Amino acid sequence: MKTATVGIAPLKPFVPLISSFIPRRTKLPVLETVKLRAGGGSLHLTATDLDRELSLRIGDPENRFSGCVSWSALRTALDAGSDAADFDPVDSRISYSGGCALARFEEASEFPRFFWENRKGDPASLKIQADFIAALADSQPYASTDETRFVLNGYFVDVSRGYVVATDGRRLIRTDVNIPQMDPIDTESTVGFILPDHRWVKAKILRGVDGSLKLGRGHEHGGINSARFTFRIGPAVVQISTRLIEGRFPNYEQVLPDLNALAHSVPLPKDKALMSGLRSRKDKSVLIHPKNGRSVASFHDGDGLLAEFPLSDSPSEAETCLRADFLRDAISAGFGRLETIDDSSPAVCRDHRRLAIIMPMRKW
Repeated sequence: MKTATVGIAPLKPFVPLISSFIPRRTKLPVLETVKLRAGGGSLHLTATDLDRELSLRIGDPENRFSGCVSWSALRTALDAGSDAADFDPVDSRISYSGGCALARFEEASEFPRFFWENRKGDPASLKIQADFIAALADSQPYASTDETRFVLNGYFVDVSRGYVVATDGRRLIRTDVNIPQMDPIDTESTVGFILPDHRWVKAKILRGVDGSLKLGRGHEHGGINSARFTFRIGPAVVQISTRLIEGRFPNYEQVLPDLNALAHSVPLPKDKALMSGLRSRKDKSVLIHPKNGRSVASFHDGDGLLAEFPLSDSPSEAETCLRADFLRDAISAGFGRLETIDDSSPAVCRDHRRLAIIMPMRKW
């Protein structure tokens, strides 16, 4: 590995996306690096945490470089606004305009390979519109983080019905997306697959971008167990490869209430005082109920009423007890109305493309 000066300016818009692929904790130091190949008028960056991989190709560099370099040091140079950086593997540092940073360097051959391929007969590439990534980002709060329920730690892409679904067993969101039809992955499963939850789905640079999605094999002798997204963002080509979650997603349709039977409705204003109260309650309950001819949200504890917030000046018979943080997430996501059948049925929030279900809690 030789000393080289590499133009890094094209990487600046992609810093948050790249950072999401660097493990926060790892016993493998090489995973804290990114692999760079510069030369031939292009810059190729690769980052991985072994379960997923980011590949970024963008035109620019004149000088040649091939190797792995600490992402923390490279990010320091990018955050400083530098357009170029001097890589010095001998002295283990990166120099840039305004300073330098200690850096770890490894040979490119030390960087782990994320095996992926799409064989003849495997599902074809799907064109995805910008609403697909937006649906993943909107669904993130609803995905389970419980490691014992691994199949719920992601997003079920129901290709046969055109939905992205996420649930933690206590709430659920279903989002309409434009997905072309595809053949079943196997003869026994619903036409769909489960994408694992990850920070990259929140990357702002991917919002509003169309792309493609192809299913493939994550190891040479395995079946369909990985997915690869491809996006073109300006002059850059971004590829994100990820392993799929193996297992069968539960039949989410059986928990959906009869939407025609929703009898009660109450508006959900995005009021600062209400949102602050919900934030302070976290996983405690909030009761939505009629009082004195209007609808209110009440916070109680064992000693009685703590606080009360008006939701509507018009009377409503809607009454339900929900987790405060679940209600706050629904309001933050832009849902403006809560609907119920009765106080023991799931509460429903919906708009033209999303349907959210929140299971009720017991009243105090």
